[in-house]
Amino acid sequence: MLSQMEDDLGMGEMSISEKQVLMAVFEIQEKLGFAKTKTILNHDLTKNISRPSIFRALKQLENMKRIVKLENEFASYTIPTNID
Repeated sequence: MLSQMEDDLGMGEMSISEKQVLMAVFEIQEKLGFAKTKTILNHDLTKNISRPSIFRALKQLENMKRIVKLENEFASYTIPTNID
């Protein structure tokens, strides 16, 4: 059932690190409005992921259009409201 939900949300092709980073961005955004890289690095969901892996996941999520880097905030991300 969880696998089907991930497929429905387009998360089936994501790595575990990408899923955890995406969930961390979502949780942080819910509280603060956007997620700063420093906050993502220190989040409970990403604390066991290496720093380079987190940055690779952020870049991949950006390429997949799952997150957007904010232009007016340094090193900050948000989840777009309209995911294709």
